[in-house]
Amino acid sequence: MKKKIAIIAGEASGDLQGALLARHLYSLEPELSLFGVGGPRMEKERVRLLYDSSEWGAVGFREGLLRVPGLWMKMVRIKRTLLSERPDILVLIDSPAINMRLAKFARKHGLNRVYYFPPSAWSRDPGRARRISAIVKNVIATFPVTVSTYEEAGVKASFFGHPIVDYIGDAGSDGNIRKKMELPEGRRLIGLLPGSRTQEIRALLPPLLGGAEIILKSIPEAHFVIPVATPALLPLIRSFISGSSLPVTVFDGSSHDVMRVSELLLTSSGTATLEAACLGTPMVVIYRLPRMDWFLAKIFVHVPCIALPNLILGRKVLPELLQDQATPANIAACALEILTDPRRNEAIKEELNRVRSSLGEAGVVEKVARYILELSANA
Repeated sequence: MKKKIAIIAGEASGDLQGALLARHLYSLEPELSLFGVGGPRMEKERVRLLYDSSEWGAVGFREGLLRVPGLWMKMVRIKRTLLSERPDILVLIDSPAINMRLAKFARKHGLNRVYYFPPSAWSRDPGRARRISAIVKNVIATFPVTVSTYEEAGVKASFFGHPIVDYIGDAGSDGNIRKKMELPEGRRLIGLLPGSRTQEIRALLPPLLGGAEIILKSIPEAHFVIPVATPALLPLIRSFISGSSLPVTVFDGSSHDVMRVSELLLTSSGTATLEAACLGTPMVVIYRLPRMDWFLAKIFVHVPCIALPNLILGRKVLPELLQDQATPANIAACALEILTDPRRNEAIKEELNRVRSSLGEAGVVEKVARYILELSANA
């Protein structure tokens, strides 16, 4: 009988990690049967999808509530399928709003499970780790700093490195990339990365564009590049820049290419900051949440900073502009400080090298896949 593995991943970042995992699982055990929830990348890697979760991501409490009714019906089908197919192991990737519930369900019905990309316990508050320890026995951590927090809470935590080192490639600009992106020669390139969700783009792209206009006054040779996470977002992005005289290229392709050729990034907080850190590209990090969500976050989440590279380093190396601080004037001021001070620029790059070194060596996803197959065999 074929071994069955279920993978549950939400949003674009989870789909990427699920796809990489599926590829390595099949390479190690070609007769596997993989099914679950994910996006087009996972489907391309022969994962039978129950649902496409590409549009499941929500920013903030209010938007999350609005999506609950539709997600509830989908969760019913997912649970029924898990019971009828009873996979040898259930792999939960990120998306704690969904996967914490599925982990409880799996525990109740005796399903083997592992949390890959578990919620990171950056604050060293053991509360979240204890909640996870009650519903899963094994987690695969992607940051070394969180392993001890999970272990102290009674979870078996394994760290093989961060998968980003397998797919991000090497740092450095590439003339071929510039040509592919049809970028003008002799310009100083600055990447604008407002995020991969509609609500992020609506909240963050206007102040990013405003900051870009101020930067252009000080650096006339600047040119700006906006990567498009999915083609569906292209009309929205173009609606914000239509009628603008700002020299900007909208690139419907890999954000990694934009990171490689850019001298600086003005980016939303998230996985993009870690990818840029691995490529050694300095950045200014901005983020905005609805006011109620920000208020709740301040009460329940206690961390010194939000950008992943800063959290890994344990100090604020990259500028962070949050909520009302994320104004065009502040964005431009932080950007110009880096763009006009070579020593500051180099100091940031040295710190980003430390971030990259902390994430392990290539071959991470294969090690993760082997470990999951081992867990599935010992169910």
